[in-house]
Amino acid sequence: MALIKCSECGQMVSDRAESCPKCGNPIAKSNNTYTQQDGNIYEQENDILPKKKSRKNVYVVVVVLLLALLGGGLSFYFTKAQAEPTIVITEQFANKIRKYDKLGSFHEGLALVQRNGLWGYIDAKGDEVIPCIYKGTEYGNYGFDFSEGMAVIIDKNGKYGYINTKGEIVIKPQFQQAGSFSESVASVYLDGKLNFIDKDGKYIEALSNKFIWDFNINRNLPQFKNGVCEVHIPAKEPSEGVFADIIYIDKEGNQVEKPKESSKKDLYVRYYEGDKVGYKDSIGNIIVQAKYTTLGDFSCGVAVATLEYGQRGHGMEEWYSDDYVGIYGYVDLYGHETFTKQDYDKIETAAMNAEMEKNQEKLRREKEEAEQRQMESVKSWIQGNWKCNTPYGEVRLGISGDYIAVFSNGRPVYTGTYTIEGDHIVYDRHDGYASYVIIDAGNQRLMVDEETPMQRFESSSNDSYSTNRSTNQRTTFRTSSDVMSYVVGKTFYGSKNNVRIKIDWDGIYLNGRRQYSGAPQVVTFNTNKAIIKISIIPSGEMNFLVQPQEGNIVDMNDGYPYYAK
Repeated sequence: MALIKCSECGQMVSDRAESCPKCGNPIAKSNNTYTQQDGNIYEQENDILPKKKSRKNVYVVVVVLLLALLGGGLSFYFTKAQAEPTIVITEQFANKIRKYDKLGSFHEGLALVQRNGLWGYIDAKGDEVIPCIYKGTEYGNYGFDFSEGMAVIIDKNGKYGYINTKGEIVIKPQFQQAGSFSESVASVYLDGKLNFIDKDGKYIEALSNKFIWDFNINRNLPQFKNGVCEVHIPAKEPSEGVFADIIYIDKEGNQVEKPKESSKKDLYVRYYEGDKVGYKDSIGNIIVQAKYTTLGDFSCGVAVATLEYGQRGHGMEEWYSDDYVGIYGYVDLYGHETFTKQDYDKIETAAMNAEMEKNQEKLRREKEEAEQRQMESVKSWIQGNWKCNTPYGEVRLGISGDYIAVFSNGRPVYTGTYTIEGDHIVYDRHDGYASYVIIDAGNQRLMVDEETPMQRFESSSNDSYSTNRSTNQRTTFRTSSDVMSYVVGKTFYGSKNNVRIKIDWDGIYLNGRRQYSGAPQVVTFNTNKAIIKISIIPSGEMNFLVQPQEGNIVDMNDGYPYYAK
């Protein structure tokens, strides 16, 4: 409360009074107030307008601050949006990407694409901004996504380096292997050594030449995450198949505790209908229909999807079945996709053709199996000793398993393998000719010609008409899968060098130690023999002759046999 002067009588009254208590004059509000001090009354001018101006200045400051904050937020938003744009699927975009054999996810606004076996990058509009000129990895033929503004590339000589988002080489290709940048650090592998580099390509002294990397534990080079990285050191207690221990380090190279694995709830989860995959949200609503063969993670608003028929290799090996058809594309969260009706028709046609081929193959196999059963039946009753007299003297045969011994007038003519071809036993092939004996299946007898049947006879201990060959369980190779099914799961032993060999679907083990190798490949085969090739990293290969009738595999490099037990 303040005192003011009545304009009529001069009485000092409260500024809250409606009228003067002395004269009744209405009180007019004044800009001035009065204070009493030392018995005197002093008039004080109250500059009200400046106060209002001051409050207005406060409002102006607040508004400016809000605009600054909003502008900063918008600047951050648009900067982030520029780094990670949202891909809009349009007909034009779909037409641009149709020429590529493979597509990758978008990272930092760019996506890996492959054409004619080489990798490049497209932008958010589908334009090829970095040409497809780079090789993929030796095993798997993979390219590398952008990370922290840089991507690993492999030149025509197989050397690893780095480019920026403009396609400019910023770290020249020089490494045998290289990993993507994470937290401004990347791991590289050269001459058997694991090193770490910065974005200038310089070795980080605290981290380099101190650790090893066992590709049998993890085929991907290490990366830092939240300041911690997994590396390997020589095993303190080596054992069969274990040659390295896993430890964790910080950026100074100090060993630290293994970081706790953080779990996050995904906004979208995959669901399956038969062999097709789609996406649902966290409460079960369908976001993307399950109609794709594969479906990647969402990035920049889209996910890589494939429509496929047939089989293809995964992991380190790139292989495809003869009937494989595959189409890559993108899908978004709103039901848009780059696939066309023609794409779906192409997959359906491939499936129909494969089904027809499958039925034809079934009929061929049934016919072969019937012939095989008939041959096995014939083979079972032709075993033993046979003889007959001809105008040229006595002919005797001894048949045991897959082998036949032929004698003419007591003199050995041929000893070796034979085949059953139709109604003939064929043997002694050479120079385009072969000898044969006729099979009379109806009467279960053999004939040397159309008019001369043979009779069975029992050999004595002095006779030499039998083959003395022992037989193994018969294995017949019809496909390369039959070859692999025969060798996988068996251990083959060398009787002289004490080496144990085990061949698996994805590699080879020597004395229990997994070798850094590619998957076995069946080079060629017939019904009872095959050749398998295994590529050994970094260079070299092993070739084996597979002989199921002998129960062994033979190292074709040195001719040494290994027997299954």
